[in-house]
Amino acid sequence: MAQPCELLRSPPCRRPTKVAVSGRICPLNRHAPKGLLANFWQRFKLSPLVGEFEVRSAGPLNFVRRDFMTIRNLIEAFSDLTMLPVRATDVRDWLIKSGIQDEIIMTPIDSDPEILRGTYEQYIIHETVYASPTLISRISYSKNQCPKWQNFICIKELMHVLDKRSMKTPTPQDVLALTNGLSKIFASTELGFQDFQTIHDKMMPYAALAILLPYKSREMLLAPFAQGKISAERISDETQIPIRYISMLMGTGWDEIYASLLKL
Repeated sequence: MAQPCELLRSPPCRRPTKVAVSGRICPLNRHAPKGLLANFWQRFKLSPLVGEFEVRSAGPLNFVRRDFMTIRNLIEAFSDLTMLPVRATDVRDWLIKSGIQDEIIMTPIDSDPEILRGTYEQYIIHETVYASPTLISRISYSKNQCPKWQNFICIKELMHVLDKRSMKTPTPQDVLALTNGLSKIFASTELGFQDFQTIHDKMMPYAALAILLPYKSREMLLAPFAQGKISAERISDETQIPIRYISMLMGTGWDEIYASLLKL
């Protein structure tokens, strides 16, 4: 059985703190109110990650900086890197140091990756009645997928830390609408806000790939790849990107995708 990826190892947490939270969970990489998916967790014998969890080094939340932070800022922060691979913990640390989130926890779970690769939850807690709010995100990823997929899924889920309020799904009805949209995207000519949310969500894996293969690193690899001096398998191993995405990343079409991502 696969084990949690070494790229995702976090520093030791301090003693778990029991807090009252308003959590969101969804098995399809979405935000959903806790309790909505109780049947799902029971069916696949997973434990809902709500109620009691670990809080590490919580710091002050900077709402102003969070409001103005974009996917472009995050992609460009890693664009000049040539030392690979980019680790999910690198992205996590950047988000915390930027003041966007107080705490981000990545937790391996025992799930079938064909059913559940990863989830994203977000909490706002008050340790005391008049305490400043602490914003916490938790990413759960299947430990039964290879390290490349573990790292990719965690970075993909980290993109949702930057979701604007309009892109979140705070009610059960919102979650179901988004889930339905993901199952039939582009199958209908009808337009609606849920369709826009669905399209936004489908962009997040591309944003994760733009971080995993930084712009400068890709520029250095283009010529050797075109000349056959470096294989797709070698690039996959060096970047820790699943092999299925390498041809797209090294193709001419990626330039247009990258430019579009910088407008998010």
